[in-house]
Amino acid sequence: MVTVNSIYKQSFESSWVKSLRIYRDKGDADVKIPQNETTIFRSKGKQLVFIAGLHINERTPFVDFIETVIKYAKPQAVLLEQPSNLSKESLERNKNSRKSEVQYAILLAEKHGAEIKPMDLSLKEEFTPYLRHADKDAIKAGILISLMRHYTGLKKYYGKELSTFKDQDFYDQAIMEFIRNIFMGWNGNFKKAFVDLSENYKGSLLDRVKKIDQEAIKKYIGPGLTFESAVDIQNIQAPYPWGKYELNKIVSWHNAWRNKSMIDTCIKNLKKHRSVVALAGSGHIQECRDFITTEMKKEFGSVEVRRWKELGSGKM
Repeated sequence: MVTVNSIYKQSFESSWVKSLRIYRDKGDADVKIPQNETTIFRSKGKQLVFIAGLHINERTPFVDFIETVIKYAKPQAVLLEQPSNLSKESLERNKNSRKSEVQYAILLAEKHGAEIKPMDLSLKEEFTPYLRHADKDAIKAGILISLMRHYTGLKKYYGKELSTFKDQDFYDQAIMEFIRNIFMGWNGNFKKAFVDLSENYKGSLLDRVKKIDQEAIKKYIGPGLTFESAVDIQNIQAPYPWGKYELNKIVSWHNAWRNKSMIDTCIKNLKKHRSVVALAGSGHIQECRDFITTEMKKEFGSVEVRRWKELGSGKM
């Protein structure tokens, strides 16, 4: 079975960032990335189409591409870049929220009669990679990364609606959401680790988290930065093990755990179904392609691997 360490090691050799950046620099990412990087795996009557996805918050041509793939593959299951312990009820609510690529994919899967299943790392396991990291301070980096994601998400989706909010307000709100999630039990064994860590600091829980953040910023990004200035650094949250900042390596380690979950879920569903479609951000297929091929060979025999662009006009 594929391991986290092998996925992480392979990420150092991956050239996917360079290839995807070319599309974005030319301004045609919405069309070129899905067509060029979406991959079809076939073996002994089994088929997996892994869509090289884009993260969107409005209808774009990419939505039509998702439907084209579903019509072509006729899948019994559609796998999404969502936490693997997400309930069917949560996915149903997801369908009616803001329109990202996930919401469109859920609607299209239902339209074409496919099961909808999550394949990302579960919420209970979200912090496990940081607790398993060789660096004992990685837990602090994990807290910082989580807060950066909460913060950027709040600003992205509610920035216009909350136009009178200052950056500090969004930061405070992100911390409160983070703390609530921990004490609601979403993050499993991380709750005790967080409580134990926070007892090393003084002040309110809000102040303690901010002190943890400052230590993580100093160690994994650099001295003299506030949270607001750190979160605005280009690609600071990207899973680039070769990146300029130590934080990028920590994110890449976490991403390897996510990729393992996606690979394992793809194989599990291929054992059950004849045809499966998976949808995740385009970087994931770049890092998972070789591992999916290897795992399919182990389970089913020889594997044919093709890119969507190679199918030609006959794909419909």
